[in-house]
Amino acid sequence: MIEIRFANSEMDLNGIASLSNTYNKAKVTIENRQSEGFVSWPYSLELLRALHQYHPSVVAIDANQVVGYALVGLVETVAVNKELRKVLGVIDTIVYQEKPIGTYSYYTLGQICITSAYRKKGLFRKMYALHKQTFASDFDFVVTMVSKENQRSLNAHLAVGFQCVHSFHDAYGEWMVILWDWS
Repeated sequence: MIEIRFANSEMDLNGIASLSNTYNKAKVTIENRQSEGFVSWPYSLELLRALHQYHPSVVAIDANQVVGYALVGLVETVAVNKELRKVLGVIDTIVYQEKPIGTYSYYTLGQICITSAYRKKGLFRKMYALHKQTFASDFDFVVTMVSKENQRSLNAHLAVGFQCVHSFHDAYGEWMVILWDWS
């Protein structure tokens, strides 16, 4: 039986790092990017350890193996995640319901990934359900960015309840900024 919980061991962090490396856009064929999706950058074990000092991320576990994850990116983790600093520089200025996002109480989802063999089994929704159950009383919403090229991921996020609030282009491509409003 697949268990959805927060990462609580070095083995979990190794599993997240391994999946983020395996499904990294740079390592996935163009055909698989279009049909299966991808993650935009790998998370090193060192960065995952640092992020988990703030809050552990959600993992899907089967037979003691990480088969999926949804990274928690609290705003405070900018201290250890320089990429998040860049992301928040964009996100904080986006206007949502007539106010800049930076004026709300929110956190970011660093990345979500599920091993190919475990897709279409409800893990995406279950991992996000744990996010909502854990954080909805403390935050107005969760924000993330999805590559416009990654239609599979964008469609899955929209199906859960995310909405597109902004798009922009940078050196890595075209991005959709999406949020799931819990207020």
